[in-house]
Formats: sequence, C-alpha cells, structure tokens
Amino acid sequence: SFSILQGLTAISVIGVIVTAAYLLWTIQRLFFGPLNDKWQAIKDMNAREIVSVAPLLGFMFFFGVWPKPILDIMQSSLQNVVKIFGAM
Repeated sequence: SFSILQGLTAISVIGVIVTAAYLLWTIQRLFFGPLNDKWQAIKDMNAREIVSVAPLLGFMFFFGVWPKPILDIMQSSLQNVVKIFGAM
C-alpha cells in the first residue's frame, strides 16, 4: 500500500505504533504494578467459577489440537467466500 498511498500508509503505521505503545504501557501498569490494598481480601477462583470455566477450557484445548469438526462446519460458507473473492 505504500507504493500507492504513501501519506495514508505513513499515518496508519504511526497509528499502529502509538496504539501498540499505549497498549503495552497499559498492560504494564495493570498487571505488573503494585497491588492495591482494597483488593487484598479477594480470593482466587472458587469452585463455582472453576466449574463454569472448565468446559470452556476443555473445548478450547480440544478444538485447538483437533479443529477439523469446526472447520468442516465452516467449509461450505468459506467456499462461497472464496468464490466471491476469487472472481474479483
């Protein structure tokens, strides 16, 4: 895109760099800063939360290792998208 629209590409790159820097700064302050005293009494996950998250975690690992069932479901719609964009 730089060979076609130099100005807009330069502005976009600057925007991406500023956004990445701001995001990294925010993550550093959120996760690596000192713990606020008002949150000291909060415990880790209780049993109810673990039971609700465990199936999601199981599905995530299952479909991460073996994504074929989901890809088979998506195949017909993806073939239509490929036909549409392939014709362009």
